[in-house]
Amino acid sequence: MNIPQAEAEKRIDDAYARLNQAKETAKQAAEKARKTGVIVAFMTAAVLLVGAAAAYLAAILGGRHRDEEIDVFAR
Repeated sequence: MNIPQAEAEKRIDDAYARLNQAKETAKQAAEKARKTGVIVAFMTAAVLLVGAAAAYLAAILGGRHRDEEIDVFAR
């Protein structure tokens, strides 16, 4: 298959441009995934901290009820 040199150069340039565009798109996707991962990790840590605080406070309240022999379900 013989094609003119100008056509071959154009095809190579087009392929190279598509390759660079794909590289840039991959970089952007990786950056977005990195940022999302950081946010998810921070939110997970925050939720765990809130859960630990709630468990601590519930344990204090439960200990008081036990020590003072308070019947929680009595009306």
